[in-house]
Amino acid sequence: MLALQGVTTALALQEGLSSPIFAVSVAFSVIVMYDAMGVRQHAGKQAAVLNQVGAWAVGACGCGAGCPALANSHTSAFCRTDCAKA
Repeated sequence: MLALQGVTTALALQEGLSSPIFAVSVAFSVIVMYDAMGVRQHAGKQAAVLNQVGAWAVGACGCGAGCPALANSHTSAFCRTDCAKA
């Protein structure tokens, strides 16, 4: 995004603020920045959900994060039985 802002600034300096190519560059820059904000917002929402899933997976095992079967388990019951043996 910084490169795009740099190109827009360079066009302003080289071609002038009243240049049509500068206007196109500004419009393109605004669209890219708006899209980037949306992507970051949705990535943040997805990260929050993944953190909840991770907390559930660690909490589903009776022995916590040290469960040796957590990496291979697909159900919490499997993890609980393996942790009880450990």
